[in-house]
Amino acid sequence: MAKIFLIFPFAVTVIIANFAQKTRCHAFDKQSNSKKFDMNYQQLKPGCCDVFVWIAVWRDKIDYWVMSSKTVQENPLLSNQHRASQMTEAGDVVEGQIHINNGNYETFEPYRVNPRDIYAMIKRCKQES
Repeated sequence: MAKIFLIFPFAVTVIIANFAQKTRCHAFDKQSNSKKFDMNYQQLKPGCCDVFVWIAVWRDKIDYWVMSSKTVQENPLLSNQHRASQMTEAGDVVEGQIHINNGNYETFEPYRVNPRDIYAMIKRCKQES
């Protein structure tokens, strides 16, 4: 998993997950029980950026999701990454992780964007934060 920091007038974190199992990249199939997938977006620090851009790469498909830090912080799937992870006084996760898998893939549909729309969605998310 790679992190790329882009230059914007606000903080954006881009995280790329290459879905590979046993070093083999699989085709996308959210329905198949024989090809279960689990992408673990780690080291999420909603307090350190304004917008997250997540990229998932399969052999035959690439997904792009754009979410505000507030959306990530409020996502019920966000969990502490480490046992000793701290929470803020408000109860926010300082450093967390979210798994995207066969069972919850559809819940991220509202944040999926066409590559051409990434910048516009980043600006919209920034305005919401």
